[in-house]
This record gives sequence, structure tokens and C-alpha cells, in this order.
Amino acid sequence: MGIDESSEKSKYEEKFYAYRIYKIYNKSPLKSYDIKELSDFILPPKEIYERKITIKQYIDEKINQKVKLKIFSLSTRKAIEVEIIVNKNENKDEIFECLVNYENINTAHFKLLHIMEIKKGSFSHENLLLTENLDYLIGIRTLNDGIFYSINNDAFTELIACFINILNQNKGKECEFYIFNSKRGAKLITTKIPNNNNFSLGCDVAYGKAHEFPIKAQERDDELQILKE
Repeated sequence: MGIDESSEKSKYEEKFYAYRIYKIYNKSPLKSYDIKELSDFILPPKEIYERKITIKQYIDEKINQKVKLKIFSLSTRKAIEVEIIVNKNENKDEIFECLVNYENINTAHFKLLHIMEIKKGSFSHENLLLTENLDYLIGIRTLNDGIFYSINNDAFTELIACFINILNQNKGKECEFYIFNSKRGAKLITTKIPNNNNFSLGCDVAYGKAHEFPIKAQERDDELQILKE
């Protein structure tokens, strides 16, 4: 997980991977733009692939320089171009003063968990404060080691079972849960996963075409246009 893009990809595959923005810190040069956490991705500059360098090497070379970035939105299925001045950041999971994760943007609209019926008094109700039908689980991060567990993972085929395994692997740990609400946008809930044998999320979840990332209705005709260019 994290921003490691070191595995070699073909030119065809490259266009489908980008840096999903989980947090935008106050010092980020992207803060001045209307960029949304969880729904927006930083598309890797072409120079990275042309020169076969990492995003960190690219940033180090561009410190205090102006660069143009493309930001892809899952909500509109379009990309915008922004211009920023690059700040140096040493954190391995941050680029352009944003906490990011390297993910497949071609699967991000359906590889997430839509919250359906919630059991009153459950972990989902009491700890995660989830809202039925409006909330989508995007991923979690453990605070003790900073490991990302994005549901939009190429290795995950059965999302519900994989997510339950993640929760059970991290019992007793303080975690950040990244949730997208279709009306209010991104929200972050920090809580400890109970360390007991009968732990349950306490809600029904679903995924697939009927439960995809919420798209603005007027934008559907242009769906994934940026990926076809």
C-alpha cells in the first residue's frame, strides 16, 4: 500500500493508476483548489513514466518550481488541470502535502463498500457513526504503523470477505476509517477495533454496479472520458 508505484506497468496500464487523496493538509499547495478527499486522484505526470523515475524523485527535482498536475474526480469522471509550486515533503505516504495511496482508477468506482442496513448499538452505529445508504467505506489505516488497507485493491476479488479479514487482523488497534458520504463528502473516523472473538461490523454492505461511487447525474454522459483520451 502507500504510494509505491515501483512495480513495472505497461503503457496501457499506466493510465489506470493514480494517487488517491485521503487527506489534504493545510500546507498543501492543492488546498487553494476545490479538490475533494477520497473522490479525487492526482494523475502521475507523464515525465515520471517517460524518464522512469519515482514520484519522490520527480518532487525532489521540482522543489520551489511551478508544475501542472491533472486531478481526476470520481464524482464527475473528469480531470482538471491545476498549477502549483512544489513543497518538499519527507513523509513516505505523502506527496504535494497530501496523504495518498497508489490505486487503480479504473476500478475505484465499484471497488468500495456501500453501507446498507445498520444494526442499532453495533460497531458501525456507535463507533463509526455510519449512515445507511449514504455512506461508502473506502479503506482504513492503522495508526501504530501507518499501513493502508484500501478496498480498491487489485488483489481483492471478494471485497466483503477481504475487508472482514482486514478488520480481524487489526483487532485491538487504533485505526482511521475513511468513509465517503454521498451528500457531505469525505469523513474520517478514528476508533479502536474491538479485540474480541465475536467482533462484527454490525451492518450490511454491498458493492457492484448498483452500489458504485456516487456520480453527479449530469456528468454520466462523460463517464471516464479522461481514461479514453
